Amino acid sequence: MLDPAPRLSEHFPPATAEQWRELVEKDLGDAGLEALSDTTYDGIRIRPLYHRGDRPEGELLRALPAEAIVHKGDDPRGRRGRVWELRCNQSHPDPDVVRLHIEQDVHGGATSIGLRLDVRALVGERVHPAAPDRGVVVHHVSDLLRCLEGVDLGALPVHLDAGAAYHAAALALSSVWDERGVDPSRARGGFGADPLHALSRDGVLLESVPDSLRALADLAGWTAARCPQVCAVAVDTESYHLAGAGPVDDLAFAMATGRQYLGALVDAGIDVDTAARQIELRMSVGTSFFRSIAKLRAAHRLWARIVEAYGGSEPARALRLHVRLSERVLSRRDPWVNLLRNTVANFAAAIGGAHGTSPVPFDRALGESGELGRRIARNTPLILAEEAHILRVTDPAGGSCFTTSP
Repeated sequence: MLDPAPRLSEHFPPATAEQWRELVEKDLGDAGLEALSDTTYDGIRIRPLYHRGDRPEGELLRALPAEAIVHKGDDPRGRRGRVWELRCNQSHPDPDVVRLHIEQDVHGGATSIGLRLDVRALVGERVHPAAPDRGVVVHHVSDLLRCLEGVDLGALPVHLDAGAAYHAAALALSSVWDERGVDPSRARGGFGADPLHALSRDGVLLESVPDSLRALADLAGWTAARCPQVCAVAVDTESYHLAGAGPVDDLAFAMATGRQYLGALVDAGIDVDTAARQIELRMSVGTSFFRSIAKLRAAHRLWARIVEAYGGSEPARALRLHVRLSERVLSRRDPWVNLLRNTVANFAAAIGGAHGTSPVPFDRALGESGELGRRIARNTPLILAEEAHILRVTDPAGGSCFTTSP
């Protein structure tokens, strides 16, 4: 019979924070402990060490995700046994090129498809496929059918980003599902309706903000009734993040927008649980690993409080969160460093509680990414999941006093 594993704690005396502080100050000399501290752009002081005493009493004992839904997700298994959605985004203007890229991505392990559509084409302007990259040029349903040729639409979710033309995009994708014989109850994905993000990013809406919110609610109600596995609404903070928003600003914009959309859906007669399930949050993270984890875990907590305030049930408070690497951290010079940045972002997203990620190719800042860049970007989260085994751990950041401390 094998001897039981040794307990190291029995052979070493416990170390206190005060002992650590004394040793560090001795090594730092005149610089003092403040040399290891930092202040974020949001004015938050980051200390060099966090410990159990920094958390409210009993907080760390809530270990299982289902017992702490506001930080850790909606499943007591946490990340274990779950499918991590790998969403590869497409924005090349030519539908035939997009079809080829989708084929390569799906063959290479992608489990979801993201399409950014050119708003001009959706509203009836004639746009040549060789035009500057502002999204996939879809003038007609046939163009979208060409993009998705050969894709099993009953198995792979399709998520759209169509800016202010989200209604036209939703109609086109619904027509594709009908044309391909996909039962609406099996259709999966999202229409990405996000008028406030479209206004901040593109500076234009097709109608007034109040009318846009009413249209948003109409689309969400129709989607919930006809396509129960499709999410109609997105809350995307990319435009704020690329403009320089820090984690606090990013969260503030996200929650303010999400609350506005949730209120619009409830005011339109949709019950709060159904309304909450119609909203997906899309956030960007940079290369500040621990701060990214803290931001994402805070998003879970804040969203749960908003849904709770509207009277939503506990399961409805679980946030549907999708994360991507921020393009503001990509380097054009020596772009190979972006491989590390993509790895950090995907790792932080998984630990922070994201349901899926959109990897960004290392050569994205140089223009249209090549096949090598797209392949390595896809493989990065796959390696984290299958070889680093982060999906085999219930909650990798469970018990962390740094990423969850106030």
